[in-house]
Amino acid sequence: MGLGAIIDEANQRVLLTSPDGRSGQAATRIIVDMVQRRPELVGWDWIHDVRRALGDVSVEDISQVARAFTNPPPGDTFTIFVSTDPNLGTWARAMDFEFVRRRHLCAPTPEAAIALLERHRAGG
Repeated sequence: MGLGAIIDEANQRVLLTSPDGRSGQAATRIIVDMVQRRPELVGWDWIHDVRRALGDVSVEDISQVARAFTNPPPGDTFTIFVSTDPNLGTWARAMDFEFVRRRHLCAPTPEAAIALLERHRAGG
């Protein structure tokens, strides 16, 4: 069982859903593989619904993903985690330092994540 992934070509957006029981290491391998197969995804925005994930992502997992996201095209990109975990926002802000020109934010629902992304893209 892999991550549920929707590639939104029109909006240059990747929408991921971590199913129940997916480990951080397994999710890391899947994300790195996606970027290796489609390097242009490094410059796209990502929305990752982690509400059903195990929450066992390690610092090394984050570093592996960050290494896969090196050399992005010019301009800021965003990863928005869908989660109600009040501590994930702190992790998200810390992740900004691991990535080049990528900001990490949190929203409680997929709809709120899209709205947050669109506000940031519109400069609000």
